[in-house]
Amino acid sequence: MSRNLKIVFCLIVVVALMAGSLTLASYPTIQSKPADGECKFANLECPNVWAPVACKKGGWFENRCYAKRACAKGCRNFFGG
Repeated sequence: MSRNLKIVFCLIVVVALMAGSLTLASYPTIQSKPADGECKFANLECPNVWAPVACKKGGWFENRCYAKRACAKGCRNFFGG
């Protein structure tokens, strides 16, 4: 590989990583506590399984169990299904 081609490749990788970082930074943070006071499911034990869900009002949770524990409404699987 020529030196110029290596430099171009490195620049492409850096730009791709920066774009990915900016995209992830724009998502709301994953919530783990109820947003509106206590919830009757607040003590629910949830598995640490990554199956993200997006809920109304911008809430994101690791999985449906964490969303239920926070009494989030209108949740849908992030990856479809």
